Amino acid sequence: MLTVAICTRNRAASLRRALASLANCAPPPGSGWEVLVVDNGSNDDTSSVAASFDGVLPLRLVHENNAGLSHARNAAVAAARGEYMLWTDDDCVVDRAWLTSYAEAFGQWPECALFGGPIVPRFDGHPPAWLTRVAGRVGTAYAARDFGPQPVPLGLADNRVPFGANFAIRAAEQRSRSYNTRLGRGTALPTGIGEETEVLENLLGEGASGRWIPQAAVTHCIPPERQQLAYLRDYYQAVGASAEWRAHEARVGANIDNLSRFSLLRLALRSEVRYLILSLAGRPEQWIGDFIAASVTGGRLRARRAIEAHHRGHSKEP
Repeated sequence: MLTVAICTRNRAASLRRALASLANCAPPPGSGWEVLVVDNGSNDDTSSVAASFDGVLPLRLVHENNAGLSHARNAAVAAARGEYMLWTDDDCVVDRAWLTSYAEAFGQWPECALFGGPIVPRFDGHPPAWLTRVAGRVGTAYAARDFGPQPVPLGLADNRVPFGANFAIRAAEQRSRSYNTRLGRGTALPTGIGEETEVLENLLGEGASGRWIPQAAVTHCIPPERQQLAYLRDYYQAVGASAEWRAHEARVGANIDNLSRFSLLRLALRSEVRYLILSLAGRPEQWIGDFIAASVTGGRLRARRAIEAHHRGHSKEP
C-alpha cells in the first residue's frame, strides 16, 4: 500500500487540477494505493472538489483545523495506511509515470528511506520579462529541483535534498519524525517554509540513505500573483527567518553566525540600498542578488525579534 498525501487550504481550483493529474497516473503495479487530502481549514469548495473524485481515485478527506502546514502534514502521517508516503502539493501536476516510478524505486532500493524527483516550475499566463531573465537565480522560490537524469544518491554533502512538492519517504521513518509546527506556512512566527527540509535533513544526517528518481517528475504551476517581487520578498524573508529559527532551536539560543541585530540591520540596509540603485538601470541580473540578500537578512531580523518576544513572554509566566 502506498499513500499519496496532499495538504490544502482554500485552493479548490488548484486541487482539482492536481487530483485530475493523479487520476491520469498509471497505477502502481502490484500495490494498492490511497490519496489523502488534508483540508487545513478551507472555506471554499475544497470538500466538494474532493468528493467529485469519489470512484475516480481511492481518496480520503481528512480535516485538520489547527492552522499551519506542519499541522496538516502531521495529520496526514497519522491517517496514512501505506508503507510509503508520497508527498506533493495542491498546485502541482504529477507526470503520468510518477506513481509507477516511485513504486519501482521502492523495490529496487529497499534499503533507502527517502526518495525525491524533479520539480519543474511552469509560469501561468505571461511572466514579467525581468522574472524570465532571472528565473535560474530564483528557482528555489518556485521549488525548482533537478539533480540530473541519473538515479544518484541523496545526501547533505552536495545539498541533494528533495523539496516538499515531490518526495517519498518510508512510513516507518516518517512516523518517527513529526513536522515542526513552528516552521511551515501558517505559523505565528515568520518562518513560512522549511518544515519538510528539517525532517529530511535530519533523516539523512542520522545516516538514512536516499535516492533521486528522475522519472518521478511533477510540474509546479505558478499563478500570476506569485510572479511578483512581493512574493519573492516574502519567500526570501521566510528563508532567512526559517534558518535563524532552526539555528536557534538546534543550538539552544544561538544564532547562525553570532551577528548582532545591529550588524544584521546594517547588512540588510546595505543590500537594500544597492538593490534600489542597481534596479534603476533596469537590469535584473545585476540587482537580483542584492534583493535576495536584503530579503534574507530582513527575514533573519524578523525571526530574531520574534524569538526574543517569545522568550520575554515565557519569562513572564508564573
